[in-house]
Amino acid sequence: MSIAQEPCTTKGANAMAVEAAVFRSIAFPVNAFDYLKNFQRDYYRRYGVHLTNNEALAIILLEHKEIEESEEHEYDQSSSLH
Repeated sequence: MSIAQEPCTTKGANAMAVEAAVFRSIAFPVNAFDYLKNFQRDYYRRYGVHLTNNEALAIILLEHKEIEESEEHEYDQSSSLH
């Protein structure tokens, strides 16, 4: 499970206060929901901050987006070298 090295204060958790929110009722498979709850527990253990489901999911999605963009950037750089 990946958790940012620093508490997420300007991205995930507080992003909802800055950005417009979209409200949807969604269902998760049990293993995905377990991952979300474990992420919240790990975050609390590391930073002493309780996250709502929304905040935790926002952080997870932002981390995923950053990883995807980083991998795309690395791929673009390696492709341009050939």
